[in-house]
Amino acid sequence: MQKTLNLPDLKKGNDIPLIDGNLQYTIGKGINSPRHRIRNNLPGTTSFCPLISRTEKLEEYIKEDLSEKTTGFVRLVHHDILLRASAFLLFRNSKALFNIEGETPSNSRATRWGKMIGQAGNRPLSKEELLRLQQIIIENSRFFKMGFRKEEGFVGEYDRSTGEPIPEHISARYQDPQVSYTSYAGKDEVCTPGNYIPGICSNPGTDL
Repeated sequence: MQKTLNLPDLKKGNDIPLIDGNLQYTIGKGINSPRHRIRNNLPGTTSFCPLISRTEKLEEYIKEDLSEKTTGFVRLVHHDILLRASAFLLFRNSKALFNIEGETPSNSRATRWGKMIGQAGNRPLSKEELLRLQQIIIENSRFFKMGFRKEEGFVGEYDRSTGEPIPEHISARYQDPQVSYTSYAGKDEVCTPGNYIPGICSNPGTDL
């Protein structure tokens, strides 16, 4: 990857799209590669590039312009009511997420989680932004190692007799998250509003 082959550049021909926009969702403004005579319209980078096929269901959702409809509805709601409803839903959603993991968080912890969710996405994704969001959840860092993990981990229990771990979830290698965030951040820079469909970009794992 990223190694130039000892082959001559193409001298003739018009630039063509790298992927067919009739089959998959592409970015609006691609980058021309004179060497290959193609326009790179991939929605991502060499590290992370989710390709999503066009389907009738997705096209129907896009035509409905749900974002504009939601914005129009919100304009009709009083600002104070909207803030209270948003805070209530964030709090309930936060407690539900903890319940899924079998935890019973304190109200303050659930509130901090909701605050973090409410702020996520307001700033460009970066290492510094992820650490800032982490600090919102963990107010007291005396008993926690802040930042990215530097050791392996798992979620689960230990066998009382042997002390062996009984994992329910094994975390990714501690070296991987920093690579993942860098890859996703790179994709985020390419898939900007106006250059890619927001709903598609935010959910690369969609199966519609």
